Amino acid sequence: MIISPPYLRPHAKNESDEEWVSKMMPVDVGRGFPINGTESWHGGVHIKHNDSGYPPEMLHAIADGTIVYIREPAEKEKTKKEPLNYNGYTDNGCVVIKHETEIGSGENGKVTFYSMYMHLNFVSKALSVGEKVGRKDSLGTTGMVDGMNATHLQIYCEDQYIEKITGRSQPHLDTSKNGRVDVCFGDIHLYIPSGTNFYNGKSIDGVTVVEESTPIYTSSSELFVTIETKGDERAITTRQNGKDDGQFDIVGEPINDVSGLNENNMYEYALNGYPDSISSGYELLRFGRVLNSESKPLSAKSNNYWLNVNYPGGCGFVNVASDLVKKYSDADFPHWLGWILVTDDSDMDSQCNSKVVLNSKREYRSRLICRFPFEWDQNTLEQRLGWLQEKNETVDPPLDNDSWAKLLAHARALCISGDVPKHRVWHFDPRAFITLFRKCNWLSAEELEKVYPDNLYPLKALEKIGTSPKEVREKYRDIINRCLEKYFITTPTRKSHFFGQGAVESGMLLLMIEGAASFSRNPTHLSFASEINGYYNPPSGGYLDYLNGRLGNIEPGDGPKFRGRGMKQLTGRENYSKYWGYRGWIDLEKYPMNYKGFINGWWRPVNLSKAPAIADPQLLSISPYNCIDAGAWYWIAGARTAGFRPINAKIVELDVSHEHSKVVTKAINGAYTDEERRWKETVRISHILMD
Repeated sequence: MIISPPYLRPHAKNESDEEWVSKMMPVDVGRGFPINGTESWHGGVHIKHNDSGYPPEMLHAIADGTIVYIREPAEKEKTKKEPLNYNGYTDNGCVVIKHETEIGSGENGKVTFYSMYMHLNFVSKALSVGEKVGRKDSLGTTGMVDGMNATHLQIYCEDQYIEKITGRSQPHLDTSKNGRVDVCFGDIHLYIPSGTNFYNGKSIDGVTVVEESTPIYTSSSELFVTIETKGDERAITTRQNGKDDGQFDIVGEPINDVSGLNENNMYEYALNGYPDSISSGYELLRFGRVLNSESKPLSAKSNNYWLNVNYPGGCGFVNVASDLVKKYSDADFPHWLGWILVTDDSDMDSQCNSKVVLNSKREYRSRLICRFPFEWDQNTLEQRLGWLQEKNETVDPPLDNDSWAKLLAHARALCISGDVPKHRVWHFDPRAFITLFRKCNWLSAEELEKVYPDNLYPLKALEKIGTSPKEVREKYRDIINRCLEKYFITTPTRKSHFFGQGAVESGMLLLMIEGAASFSRNPTHLSFASEINGYYNPPSGGYLDYLNGRLGNIEPGDGPKFRGRGMKQLTGRENYSKYWGYRGWIDLEKYPMNYKGFINGWWRPVNLSKAPAIADPQLLSISPYNCIDAGAWYWIAGARTAGFRPINAKIVELDVSHEHSKVVTKAINGAYTDEERRWKETVRISHILMD
């Protein structure tokens, strides 16, 4: 899913994404979520806006979708009169969009939700019901509600999708099991049960050493931990259930990981701490657990991850790898962060009788996910609003017949027709929903098609080999999405550079092997053939011989044998050997390596006994997982020209300029090969992924 706020203005330097979203969506506190001042349900928020400029600022679709409802706004004179003028001028222009997208793999990752834009004073003439609309497409302009400039934005879903979106249908997260594997993004969270032992420990050369003989503390209550990793910073926050207001209180102050672990050195730490399977060790550090089945399992001896965690009155080390500690991500909507599914009001009127909501503080309500009647269905108006005719705690005196009739007329003028929900639906605070799902990096088939569109492929060449752009993309899409999350390629800027570089390196995923001919002119050349039955080994004297004697290639035929393969065209025996070491396919006790490479080089001078033997280099071309993972691993392992540090560390947020693209090209390519094309692809893709 790619999602953004309805107003789009430039990001400020050093402004967090959450701060930017909040700036784009200033909410009227009197018309917030999920209730308004009379304690009646309110399914969205009113976004305040001073529409005084010319041309007026446009309201945009928050995500790709299909238009399911449009209402042209009434003429201005009608907004000044009843029934639209109830408490002040009110515009009734409206657009509703159905969003069918993906937030993870498989059927559980396919979700549907709706966004509704009410009180518009202009609706774009380009829109029509049943037509597709793209994220950032203009919908119209902000109108008036109760005499004030504002737009009502609402996000909701029906019952069958709440479990796919949140991972559950119950109020709280199930802490007896780990969180979702098929949907995983954002910060990492841990549940530490009562009775967990904490130990003393220290970090030595990136490896945490713990004194396991005697615990320094045994927890007497449940603790909840959040791990937030950004660049060189890694913050660890502990919470416990508060005794008074039901909120989860922070224990002590957020602390740093004392080992110094962060996203830029995670590969190095995994290499030092988990030499038997660096890839699995990396995932353990990244997610608190190993998510994929492709990596070599960790040995029982090395399957430990000690993290310093606050407890009431102190701090100690807990083994995150323990089965007793449960692991989650933001995709699991942890209830200790306020994500609670509210189900304790089951009637069909619009009065909020939920104790969960009414007993909560206003500042904690934005993460409540509430099930209550859809407020824009004219067929249920009298049933929903009837409580206003009776005296109660919030309505005194009740509405008389004349006031009741005026309210109904006003509500009818705003209700929508067509295929609208006739029952209770799930409502999200739009600002909280957008902020959360901007952390989701999973691209749907349609979104990846925009990144790598059909018209940029050599279609005639593809026809000759019996495939299509869609088949090419779908072969790798699931793996790409997983690798984006695993390797911190998680901001629109980083993804723009990653896909821009990949467009050139792999021909938009088409060429996972370096050929000895032009694919567009000769797609059936033997160098492009599948290596399922063995790697391409042409006679000497061919094009690929240019690689002989380079990049750790020392034996005759090493050039073609270790030609470019995978999404980032991993090339040379040295790079192959490093990746083989990362995956646990060679013995690192025999061939020791650090994050820069092998301790004992074999090419200056040539010494074959020091070179790892790789009999099956085609593993990088015949396995879709390896094709993508090798490229993403290279992104975080870093080339020599990048100082063996992640490409992410070279990327400046919001910068896709030509000069900056050259920096990224040099970091990944070692030179400036095709730098102009790489930049143009990066810029093109940035229009899709960035704001």
